[in-house]
Amino acid sequence: MQIELAARLRKVDEQLRSEMRARGFDPAQDESLALTGPLARLYTERENLREELEKLTGSENSTD
Repeated sequence: MQIELAARLRKVDEQLRSEMRARGFDPAQDESLALTGPLARLYTERENLREELEKLTGSENSTD
């Protein structure tokens, strides 16, 4: 699960960066820009995947 999630995150991140460049934006500014439409959806998906991966990684590293 973790491997698939990490791969999906990389794919979405690459797609977001590519779409931002195509529209003349600097991908490093993704958190400071007001993104709309497809860029906003990609950004949200990427952040959700990051959170899910962090939760999964954290639970695997937990000693509880």
